Formats: sequence, structure tokens, C-alpha cells
Amino acid sequence: MSRPLGSRLTSAAVEKRGAGTLTDPAVADLMLRVRRTSTRGIVREFRFRYKFKGRTGVITLGHFPGLSLADARARAQRFRDLLQEGINPRSAMNRPGSRTAAIDVPVAGNSHNVAALIKDFTERHLRKRRDHPEYAERILQKELADWSHRDARTIKPREVIELLDAIVERPAPVMANRVAGLLSQMFRYGVHR
Repeated sequence: MSRPLGSRLTSAAVEKRGAGTLTDPAVADLMLRVRRTSTRGIVREFRFRYKFKGRTGVITLGHFPGLSLADARARAQRFRDLLQEGINPRSAMNRPGSRTAAIDVPVAGNSHNVAALIKDFTERHLRKRRDHPEYAERILQKELADWSHRDARTIKPREVIELLDAIVERPAPVMANRVAGLLSQMFRYGVHR
């Protein structure tokens, strides 16, 4: 059960928060879930809870600090805007070329961010070697959404292990293997480029 936070949530409060779920009063339906795991220690994730046509859904927006509080609020607001237009955020998120792609737009001028690497890797490598490169691209965009604005050169091996562990815990061990293979190819490609 989530508890509303009396005052505005801050990045410092997110860092210090103990286990539990809080709602952010700044943006309706944005929640912070803090939990302890055996493999990754304390995990802080932003979630967006919504109701569409009588059904409740939850979308994980990303993990702190990979996803900042400001970015989580911006993503949640974009999903709220979709709901106002009568669009299910989950289905819009899963459609290739959907307007929600703007949620993870790379930072302008940073050709080394993960989103730019995914795009370049897809165009120059996957399209030449795979029959269905869009499947691999969708996997990378979805699983690396938290890293999309980060400089790819700053991703540490420990972060990759934590990402793969989180996928296994969902539980989705087969997807974790796919992501591991794609990450290996993509980062090797990036180093050679």
C-alpha cells in the first residue's frame, strides 16, 4: 500500500528513503518503490500507476539514480497526457514509432549516449546481419530505457550485472540471456567505432 508524502519529494529524500512505496504529490500517479533485494541491495524504482477503461496498470519508469526524479516526473506526466487523450500508455509504449518514443529521446548533441549507440548499432550492424532487426532494437530500447541519456562510455560492468539480475528476478531468464548477448555485441561494436 502506498503512502502519500506530505511534502514535495526531493532527490535527497529519494536517496534516504527506507523500504516502502510512496506517492509523489508533485505528479499524480507517480510512485517511488524502495525495496531490498538479496543481490542488488536497496533498489529504488519509479512507477506510474494508472487506470484505463476500469483496469489498473503499473509501468516501471526506471531506477534511481539512473533515472532522475525530474525525468521520472516528466515521463509520468507524458503518460498522464496520453490517458487524457484516451490512449492506453502501455499499448502506446509498445507500438513501434509511437509518440511515447519521445519519452526516451536522446539528449541533443550527445552522440555517445546509449540511445544514440542503440540507433547506430541497429542501422549499421543489425540491419545487415538479421532478418528482423526491429525485434532486437525493441529489446535494447525497452531494457536500457534507464540508460538512454547516459554516456555509453560510463556504463560499468557492475551495472550490466545488476541490470541482468533484475531481468532474471522478474522472472525472465531467457530475456536476460538475449539482453546479455545484444549488450555484448553492441558495446563491442561501440568500442570498434
